[in-house]
Amino acid sequence: MSALPSLETLLQQEAEHRLPQFDFDLAWQIGQGIQQRGREMNAPIAIEVYAFGQVLFLAALPGSAPENLEGCVVTQHGAVDRPLFDVCRVR
Repeated sequence: MSALPSLETLLQQEAEHRLPQFDFDLAWQIGQGIQQRGREMNAPIAIEVYAFGQVLFLAALPGSAPENLEGCVVTQHGAVDRPLFDVCRVR
């Protein structure tokens, strides 16, 4: 397992990945992009794009487990639903 990133690294990632706006269409595009990349890599992943109190995109690729959606994603909801919490820092 790799070492935790430094605060400087996290702040740099946040600055590079902050979106000027976010809506339902962009959520779908992001989800589809991740799904396509996951398929190309044969990655056993589950993808959920969540915003505005609801799931905007959901997909599970072959080899992923139900726990991917039931455990990890729900845990991240609790983190990102808190005000002023940056999703880039949840990994």
